[in-house]
Amino acid sequence: MNDYGSIPEGYDFHWSSCVIEYLGGIRKALDFVLQSVERLAPGRVAVHTTEFNLSSDVETIDQAGTCILRGSDVTELVAVLIERGYEVTPLLLDPGMHPYNYHVDAPPYHGAVHLRLLLERFVATSLGLVVREPLVNLS
Repeated sequence: MNDYGSIPEGYDFHWSSCVIEYLGGIRKALDFVLQSVERLAPGRVAVHTTEFNLSSDVETIDQAGTCILRGSDVTELVAVLIERGYEVTPLLLDPGMHPYNYHVDAPPYHGAVHLRLLLERFVATSLGLVVREPLVNLS
């Protein structure tokens, strides 16, 4: 996935499911999403899911082996996508108040409810990003 030239072009749909956090850190994860959407056919969609840090918007895991995106990383990515003319489904970054949202599964991850998990010292959940290449790109 880090070989951007091998990302297929002109397809209707690009997707990844919780893999961009393993591409080599936050910058590589964000770069992959940008490269992916640039290869979509007009009017088509990319959906990428990844780990999202609920504990901090400052500190996080950002290593070659794994990373957890923060709200600021996602906000930066969305701003760049919109600046480049893409449509991004609005994100809800609020953790919510349902009782499930207060349960954090910790290693060895046996919980029946596994919506939040402890990764090192950070509480994380999944985040989905939906991006559409407009039919007419005005950029």
